[in-house]
Amino acid sequence: SLLLVEKYHTESEECFYIEKEDTLLDKPISLKIENVEKTSEYLPNTAYLDTDKLVFPLKLRKYIKGDYFFPFGMKGKKKLSKFFKDEKLSLEEKEKIWVLTSDNDIVWIVGMRADNRFKVENQTKKILKITTLQK
Repeated sequence: SLLLVEKYHTESEECFYIEKEDTLLDKPISLKIENVEKTSEYLPNTAYLDTDKLVFPLKLRKYIKGDYFFPFGMKGKKKLSKFFKDEKLSLEEKEKIWVLTSDNDIVWIVGMRADNRFKVENQTKKILKITTLQK
């Protein structure tokens, strides 16, 4: 079978920055950013992060070949290409994925999985909640 889809166009070098005081990012995707007192239900469209572990500005960019992260809930690191394969993502779906980074470390594969290194723990004092919003 042959699948034809419109090519998702974004410059691979294009990135967007999130400063510590930002509360909303409108492009390339909509993100709501807020400081919260505690976490609630973990959903794929929400990341709860330990603010003290982050280096601002955060950078939102496309994934780059060779990227890896430490998946939340797992031990060890995993290449994004392997993660996408395990998630059975098509080439079209992979091209639409954004990653949030802090000092070049992946913090969150947006809408999919957070990185274990930035998780909220018992000693966490400040929690940053980032949620993807539907356009």
